[in-house]
Amino acid sequence: MLIFKKNSNLAPYLRVPYFKLQTLYVKQVKMSKQNEQNVAISRRRIVGDSPIVVSEIFDNCLYSGFYGVLDSERVKKVIEKIMSGVEREDHDLLIVDLSNVEVIDSVIAGLLSKMSKTLELVGVKTIISGINPNVALSIVNAGVDMRDFHIVKNLKQALKEAYRTKGLELRRIDQF
Repeated sequence: MLIFKKNSNLAPYLRVPYFKLQTLYVKQVKMSKQNEQNVAISRRRIVGDSPIVVSEIFDNCLYSGFYGVLDSERVKKVIEKIMSGVEREDHDLLIVDLSNVEVIDSVIAGLLSKMSKTLELVGVKTIISGINPNVALSIVNAGVDMRDFHIVKNLKQALKEAYRTKGLELRRIDQF
């Protein structure tokens, strides 16, 4: 059984019958147990083993763009990368972009909250950007408190906030 989100990029292009189940479109595929296992492994390799990158985007500012379906193992690995990056260098700002995340449950939100609070204790400000309406709804429905987060609408606003925090300003070249 393959499951596609209602607003998935793939759902409109499928030329096979599918039916609506709550907010998901489900396509039934008959296959042997061996093929079902191969599909599960392939999906894990594509999403689960795909690294989420942590990069320095300007002096002392780290960026990490999360994507896909987040599970606690992937998020913990990224948090470890972020913590080691902060420890190795003198970073004092982190931008976490969630614009390509499909869902955030209470466990993932809890991990992000702990990361943000831990980083705050060592002097690193965390800016979270790109929470889409479906993710926002799932966060609210899960009862997750996001008041401690510094949240902006998109990556552009996150960068503006990061520049402002650093005392920098982004201008067009023709404005000089």
